[in-house]
Amino acid sequence: MSVLIDQNTLDLISHSEEQTRRFGAYLAPLLKAGDVICLRGELGVGKTRFVQGIAQGLQVDEPVRSPSFTLVWEYTSPAGLKLFHVDLYRLGDAVAESLAIGIEEYLYGDGICVIEWSERAEPILPADRLTVEMRFIDDYKRGILLRAGGRRSGEILAAYRSAVIGHPPASSASAGRP
Repeated sequence: MSVLIDQNTLDLISHSEEQTRRFGAYLAPLLKAGDVICLRGELGVGKTRFVQGIAQGLQVDEPVRSPSFTLVWEYTSPAGLKLFHVDLYRLGDAVAESLAIGIEEYLYGDGICVIEWSERAEPILPADRLTVEMRFIDDYKRGILLRAGGRRSGEILAAYRSAVIGHPPASSASAGRP
């Protein structure tokens, strides 16, 4: 089930880790260098699984791990597109420490930047980003709420909606359920 809340928001339910990966894989072909994806949610909710799906969709063949101790993992697709997987969980002052590690190079660089625990660095994130908020529903189900923050992320969300639920968005007045 998915719910269109408005043109810039889509709410999905994942029923398994594999489906969470598939939701990430659907997003991958829509992304290009310079796109920023911000992941939010509690520990264990599936943020890294979503990133694994993005990497899978980009045909990255190396294993995608949580970057909690490394802060940033960099992957490259066979087509040469870079994927920067950033995790801000362990940073004390996430804004200052992110700036110190050169996060701007990832945010405005030549790859796709996916950030776990992005809310910790809110002041330095670009406004035009796709935010993916994940929440527990039960032991297996996860809610996945996607929000576009600007023109480019809005384009990504519109294309994603079509890829995932197979039809163009309903008007915000009818906020349909497929």
